Amino acid sequence: MMHVRQLAVAMYVLAVLAAQGSASCVPALPPPELVVYVDAGGAGGTCAGNETQPCASVCMGMQRLLALAGNGGGEADENVHLQLSIAAGRYEEACEESFTLPANVISLAMVGGGEAHVHSAQEASRASGVVMAAPQDAFTSRLLSILALGDDTTVFVGGISFLGALPAGGQQSIGCVAAQAADVVVSDASFEGCAVGSEEHEDVGGALRLALSGTACLEHVSFLDCAAESGGAVFVDTLFQAAGNSSARAFDKLVVEDATFERCTAETTDDNEEVGGGGLLVRNGDEVSLTGVQAVECSANNGAAVLALNVRALTANACVLRDCSAVMQQIDNTSGGGAVTVHGAENVAVNGSTFEGNDGGRGGGLHISGRSLVAHSVLDLTHSNFTSNTAYTGGGCFVNVSAAHVEDCVFVANEVQRDGGGLVLDVLNDARVERCDFTQNACASGSYGGGVMAQGGLGLAVRPRLNVSGVRVVGNRMGDNTGTGAGFFSTRLDVHAIDCVVAWNVASSREGICASCGASGMTVREGSLELLDSTLSDNEKGSALVIAALDDPPTASAAPLSFHLARSTIRDTSGGAAGSGVSVRSSVPYALSIQECTIRNNRVMLEYNFDQGGSGGGLNVHDDIEDASITIEDTLFDFNSAPNAGAASIHSLAPALLFRNVTMRENAALPHSGGSVASLQLEAASVKPTAWSVEDTLFEDELGRTSWLRFEGWSNATLTLSGTRFSGKLFSVVTPHVVDVVSRTFDAANSDAGYGAAVVNLKEVVVNKKVSGMLVDCEARNSCYGDGSCSPLVAPFVNVHSTQVQHALQMNMTGPGCAGNVNPQQAVCDVELEDLGTCAASVARDGASAGVCAGCPDESCAYRVDKDGSASDCTCLVPPEGFECPAEETKSDDSSSSESVLTLVVLFFAGFLVGLVGSFVLVVGILYFTKVKRKGQGEYEVINTVE
Repeated sequence: MMHVRQLAVAMYVLAVLAAQGSASCVPALPPPELVVYVDAGGAGGTCAGNETQPCASVCMGMQRLLALAGNGGGEADENVHLQLSIAAGRYEEACEESFTLPANVISLAMVGGGEAHVHSAQEASRASGVVMAAPQDAFTSRLLSILALGDDTTVFVGGISFLGALPAGGQQSIGCVAAQAADVVVSDASFEGCAVGSEEHEDVGGALRLALSGTACLEHVSFLDCAAESGGAVFVDTLFQAAGNSSARAFDKLVVEDATFERCTAETTDDNEEVGGGGLLVRNGDEVSLTGVQAVECSANNGAAVLALNVRALTANACVLRDCSAVMQQIDNTSGGGAVTVHGAENVAVNGSTFEGNDGGRGGGLHISGRSLVAHSVLDLTHSNFTSNTAYTGGGCFVNVSAAHVEDCVFVANEVQRDGGGLVLDVLNDARVERCDFTQNACASGSYGGGVMAQGGLGLAVRPRLNVSGVRVVGNRMGDNTGTGAGFFSTRLDVHAIDCVVAWNVASSREGICASCGASGMTVREGSLELLDSTLSDNEKGSALVIAALDDPPTASAAPLSFHLARSTIRDTSGGAAGSGVSVRSSVPYALSIQECTIRNNRVMLEYNFDQGGSGGGLNVHDDIEDASITIEDTLFDFNSAPNAGAASIHSLAPALLFRNVTMRENAALPHSGGSVASLQLEAASVKPTAWSVEDTLFEDELGRTSWLRFEGWSNATLTLSGTRFSGKLFSVVTPHVVDVVSRTFDAANSDAGYGAAVVNLKEVVVNKKVSGMLVDCEARNSCYGDGSCSPLVAPFVNVHSTQVQHALQMNMTGPGCAGNVNPQQAVCDVELEDLGTCAASVARDGASAGVCAGCPDESCAYRVDKDGSASDCTCLVPPEGFECPAEETKSDDSSSSESVLTLVVLFFAGFLVGLVGSFVLVVGILYFTKVKRKGQGEYEVINTVE
């Protein structure tokens, strides 16, 4: 079934062709002053001395016409228009000389059909039956060569079929037409078997070799089995370049309309990229226009159908190019497009065209590269299809220009050996890709971009901006496990993507877990990213989104990197090594913000280890730069899983980090080995002061082995949990700790910070956890050195404010690692322990059963601290000022109150049962003594049966 966008492109092409209507590039010619007739069936002979007698051959007719015009090339009195009118027939001849038109000849029309006066080339008959064929014994390079001396001479050839042939003995091939003039028009003509190939002649333009200063028009022309070393069918160059002037100006324009090239070749052992063009080679022109051109099974070293070199502008509308092959790519993979190559143009526009089944080196269907000395070269690629093309890189299209606009195009089932299965886009300035489909493209053994590879130039002061909107990148794949960006890859570009879908892309064809795969969906490297209103889903064997800035920025003046994700969904990704949903790696300054996103059901399959990852099912951030900031707001993480940190893992030197209004629900750490933090792992890696915060965030039903949230930091690292809720159901919560805290120390001689400890502040935290366990578990770690010495252990400080622990069977506030480090100024009495029933709670710092401490006055609401559970080192701590203690009689009052309530409940149910029985008896009695008889529609009569 044809894809919706493919159908839209096809409809657009039909509309373009219909709009063209009868438009023609063929000019109207004035009435000729001199006409010579050619008729192979006549009795004209040499036609000498008789102007009205037809000539028997085309060559004799040309000789006669020129003799009349200027005495065989001599001077003439006035300007003239000439016409050679050829009757239907087969003319087997090859003119042994080139015909030179005198300067006074304004136009020469060679018209098939035999009409006496053809004022317009459009009147030439397509079915004229005029065939000019190469004789088997001829020895010449062309059937016909015309050289015009006038500055404004037009040469017209129409209504004629040309047949080239290989002479007996194989001396050489026979080319068909060569013309040198200001303007050349070829209309309603066909060329078959025209070929040039000899050491005596330049092997270009098998059917047509044109040198001009003005305009060339090829309309309603077909080329079949034509060949040359360059320009297998047609070669067009500037007149001045052909005359040997290296500084010549370009010709004005080449227009090709409704032309067909079939099995035309331009093959040579020369590896020069400027040699090729199996159908058409055009160079040194100002403007080239191709409309309705079809090329099938053409081949060349470069540009198998069309090769355009150093033209200012080229447009291609409603062209179809199929099964063409750039053969140089089989040697060194450096050739251009399998169908079309345009090199050195300032402006290229390709519209409504189809590239299918072509094979090239750089660009299976289309290769566009701008002129190196031109500051601005632009490609507009619109409403075109690229299907089943193959290449070394850039399966559908390879683009290397200043700026590119790719809109409403479809790239399907293209394949490369290396990069850019559908498209390679290399730009120096801004570019945009809009409303395009990249589907089922592939890199056989490549590295980057199964669907799209986009990159900015090296060493630019300002990174180019790539706008991507309304783009679908679906079902693309990489061949092995060395690549990244199976759907989309960009580098050295600032990418702005909106309303995009990146789905069902696969980063590796290998079975099992892919340890070295990058992104299965989208990779942005060495550039900023803004991803809005987009969906990344069901990608496999790598992270859905990889953001990497690991090399030096292009220049010192390049803008810092910004990674902004908003209103987007990243889900159902499997196989990422770390951060199966989103993976961020940076060694340069950056700011990461995630807002209003859903990160769901992403799964890290790799076993956990520090080097390869295995951490952060939904998000993994790892940097080594202090100039960084991380903000995650209004975002949902749910059903993600990894061996460690099911929802997110962040290892950063950023001085500030903020989670605000985030929901983490039913994420899981399913460890194969290593850690098993259920939801969020935060590692403050900087030895300088850091202030990280988790605000108004919900952790619900997280599943792991050790804790829901783990915070690890060096000295002066602070984490504040504010307004955060931990809620778990009995069947899903197996983590013994809500928060783990690890404090690291280092050699004071290597840092101004000295020895210190991480700090965790809990403010207005709510824990609703229906199992016993610890609220906070602490651990101290130090650094050891080669000489066996180690920095001292400094355990973290934990400060608790206004925190509620609800429905807990047992909830110790601190673990053994916090011994001696709970801030005594922050009273644990500040915590409401509902099921313990008293503010004077016993707290054991080593995690053992609550010790019994005597001597603390109950009336002061002091609480008792037993450091090791032995009850021998109890300390009475006074609650903070302003704290209100519960009443002493709370327990007894609660008991009597509970008994009263129970009595009321019993009496209520007893009364309810009595009332229910009475009502039943009443109803039965009424039914027994009363009958209800229907008297009519809507009327009833009650009959009393009691007498």
